[in-house]
Amino acid sequence: MKRIAFVIAAVLLITGCSASQAIEPEQEVRPHHYGSFDEIIFAPASQLRPLFTTLDELKSETPNVVRGRLLNDAEIIFQFNDAFRPNHPTAGHNAVSLEIIEVFQGNLVAGEVVRILEPYVIRDRTLQTFADYLPSIPYQEYIFFLGNQLADTASEYVPPGYESSFFVREAYRGRYRVLNNNINALEAQNFDMNELSLGNYADSNEYMSLWQEVMSAFMN
Repeated sequence: MKRIAFVIAAVLLITGCSASQAIEPEQEVRPHHYGSFDEIIFAPASQLRPLFTTLDELKSETPNVVRGRLLNDAEIIFQFNDAFRPNHPTAGHNAVSLEIIEVFQGNLVAGEVVRILEPYVIRDRTLQTFADYLPSIPYQEYIFFLGNQLADTASEYVPPGYESSFFVREAYRGRYRVLNNNINALEAQNFDMNELSLGNYADSNEYMSLWQEVMSAFMN
């Protein structure tokens, strides 16, 4: 359990830019729940190699795999450390509701609405992201790879606001856009990084390979 607390606390540090953080003001950010932003800051982990690179690896390490429709009620949940600048956020996530449409793995139920935690925050018109995860599209369907549900009460291991939520696993490799009837698979190959909600350091070729695996496994 202490390992879970460490992961939650370490996901995003809401600090000023350092030499190891990259500011990318030239990348477009799609308007979504919060409007547009002036810049994006990528956490140092954005440049690390992924732990899992195949669908089998993702499935073996992910408790819940679902297809769901993202809702439009997102809010940024900040964490604070009373011993370290108590009025300054030290970490955080974007929390948003996901309507479950289909369950491929795990014990979730089609029709229920759950809350997921996405690894980015927005503060002072700056989006700070962990490992190239940019905002999802409201009302868009996605296949998500989710962790176990957090406890339903705040505790030493679950910060306030995180109760009963699910983390998206493996950052941007834990989310795959489901095509609608107006877009075919061939057209999707030409999606740019913004349409895929990927940051500048994401390996788009690797991601598209995984996306094809995911669609073939769950949507065909």
